[in-house]
Amino acid sequence: METELRNLSYFLPDGYTIDVNSYSIRKGDKEMANFVPVVASVDVKIKGRSRHTSYAIVFYFKDQKSMMISVEDKDFEKQSFYPTPACFGGQKKPITNFIRKQILEAEVRELYQVSNGWNTIASNYIYCMGTTICRTSEASLYIEPDTPAICLSSNNAYTNSQHLWQFLTLSENVPPILLLGTAAGLLGTLLHQTGFSPLIIFLYGKSSLFKTSLAKLLAAVHGPGANMIALSSSPTSIRDFVINHKDIPVIIDDMNKSDRKSIMLRNEETVSNLCQMIVDSGKLVLHQGRALEEIEFCNSAIITAEYTLKNTSTRNRVIELPMEKISPQSLHTCQELEYSEKVMETFAYHFTTFVANNQQEVLKRLQAEHANPQNDICRVNSNSSYRINTNLCQLFAVAHIIELYLKQEVQLPLRYLKNWTDIFYQCIRNTCSNQLHEIADTERDLENTKYLIAFYDQVTTYFARLSDLPEGEDDYKEDLKRAKEEGYWEYGEAAIGFLQEGTEDVLCIDPNIALQLLTSIYPEATKKAFSKQLSGYNLVKKDTEGKATICLSCESKRYYHIYFNDLERIVEEVKSKA
Repeated sequence: METELRNLSYFLPDGYTIDVNSYSIRKGDKEMANFVPVVASVDVKIKGRSRHTSYAIVFYFKDQKSMMISVEDKDFEKQSFYPTPACFGGQKKPITNFIRKQILEAEVRELYQVSNGWNTIASNYIYCMGTTICRTSEASLYIEPDTPAICLSSNNAYTNSQHLWQFLTLSENVPPILLLGTAAGLLGTLLHQTGFSPLIIFLYGKSSLFKTSLAKLLAAVHGPGANMIALSSSPTSIRDFVINHKDIPVIIDDMNKSDRKSIMLRNEETVSNLCQMIVDSGKLVLHQGRALEEIEFCNSAIITAEYTLKNTSTRNRVIELPMEKISPQSLHTCQELEYSEKVMETFAYHFTTFVANNQQEVLKRLQAEHANPQNDICRVNSNSSYRINTNLCQLFAVAHIIELYLKQEVQLPLRYLKNWTDIFYQCIRNTCSNQLHEIADTERDLENTKYLIAFYDQVTTYFARLSDLPEGEDDYKEDLKRAKEEGYWEYGEAAIGFLQEGTEDVLCIDPNIALQLLTSIYPEATKKAFSKQLSGYNLVKKDTEGKATICLSCESKRYYHIYFNDLERIVEEVKSKA
């Protein structure tokens, strides 16, 4: 020890020495410090994108008594970290500089504080679920003792695949899609890198069909109930829950049917906000004191409900999965699997370990699937087909990664492997095809869109009359294009014109003028009926109070603000399929 302390004299200013007998620092005959500080370690603590450096410093006093303290780098220059017994015969600065020089020469140790989901350590991925790290990091890397320890699963991958096969064969579509949704959650960060939005599965059906039990089984990759929240929770609680769970598969339970319209509207609004946050955004900017921190989240979510969604825009963002096809008797098998074997935890361990060890090949395959035109289920020029096709591509991408896992990690014989993959690919097409055609049928329902079609035809005719162009569909479109390029009519006499919101064309029109255009075709039309169809297809911009008309800042009169691009799309699609 004496030799080590003498070697530290190199870091002292000129004229300063270490007295190894009294464990002090002296300058000539004067004692400058009644201790000798020794830097034991320099640790960089890494959690996500944040890095914090801390120093462990041992203070040696007379009679070989010692005290060790830990100080953050941001607090070091304040010089308030010295322990109470420390005394100085002059300024602290020379002693602080002595410690700083030791720090600069010390070996820096990186301590990783892993969180649930994917973590990047150096250039490698590890996946953490609960108390398990699904990949052994290199020996040169350190993981904080209070974070999850590296564990091994008790079941091998082949045995676990037999349990999962029982689950997959319970019904035609539901368990395979749910398993793919859970796997999409386990692949969240990698899917995000390749351009996929997080996946939301909307599992609906009558009461007492074990929807929650089935969802809990699938999301049990992180332990029972660890990633589940009630839909009746506040919107803020649900948002915080999703953010805190990062890229873990989560369950939002349960959208109960109610006789009260206000409750059903509130449930639908909560689901809509959740879809917008998870699917459309994928990131939030949060205030941490005065600083701003951008948080990315790649959750997949399973929402259980007793009735279907009404809003077309929200339906386009989810995979709708009807529950009626599974009998209650079969679902008891799910509960037996849940209680007797840690099926999903074992699957998650082997699957994420395989993905981490083969991350480059997995990323390459995901990128190929993202742009694969063969995955298009129906080439329809509509937002609904686009969004559902995106979900379809993602499900196919996840299915291909599971196929790779079953082939290389589980080492299933080819005859079993074909059975697994066939059931995945068939149920994906069945589910997405049914949803696509159902939404398309809704959009081309003439009874539900007749006012929209009449209004669109009358508006295009209106613009043609204003410019004295000959009537005809091509002329309407040409004049409409010219009207958008040249700007908008003043809100005075015409009370109609276009506004620009980014790339969106917004038609501004007096409700009375709109009704006049409609009643020339449908004399029985009312503002309320027209507003209902506009709102049903998410075509009208609403004010903060939810009204379908907006009051301009300079006038007291209210106007419709109609998203004309979407209106044109729906009308053209309805006419082409009528």
